[in-house]
Amino acid sequence: MFILENNQTPESLIKISGSKFIGQVFKIVAENEVKQILQQLKQLHPAATHICFAYQLRVDGLTYRASDDGEPAGTAGLPILNVLKSKQITQALATVIRYYGGTNLGVSGLIQAYKLAVEETLQISNLVLYQNLRTITLTCSIQYVDILKSKMSKLSIPFQLSFELQMAIMQFTVNDKLYLEFVIPLIQQPQFQIRS
Repeated sequence: MFILENNQTPESLIKISGSKFIGQVFKIVAENEVKQILQQLKQLHPAATHICFAYQLRVDGLTYRASDDGEPAGTAGLPILNVLKSKQITQALATVIRYYGGTNLGVSGLIQAYKLAVEETLQISNLVLYQNLRTITLTCSIQYVDILKSKMSKLSIPFQLSFELQMAIMQFTVNDKLYLEFVIPLIQQPQFQIRS
């Protein structure tokens, strides 16, 4: 999966049969950001005929939504969402602002226009690999600290180490891959525990 680099809102403009389609992509981390961005777009584009959108959050793609904003059902929001899914973009809101040009494009024409607007915008976007990071606080008996430090060094995982009585407390941050390959097998051993 990929996400937008910070502090960018790429924008593209395509014209089809007199209609203008302005594509934009926003980096988001929560659903409540969507409403605020859409309100800003409505203020910036009061004469726009439609402001259609789709967003996708989380790596598993379970949090998503699409809106046709008055266009025929399935001709705008779904094509926008399908581009996000096919390009494996997450933590993103894609919008397409349409200014109607007087010519009806038909169902297939609308689908192509909305899809193209988002694809053009993503082509000029700086995308980076999405890495879901987890901060872990691991506890173990002091006798296991050297073994753990050695494993962490081999994997190049920076950590903070502190002690409470006879317990070592190690805090570190890992991506999903390291969590699955290193942390899960580790905590399946009784001498290592995650502190909540």
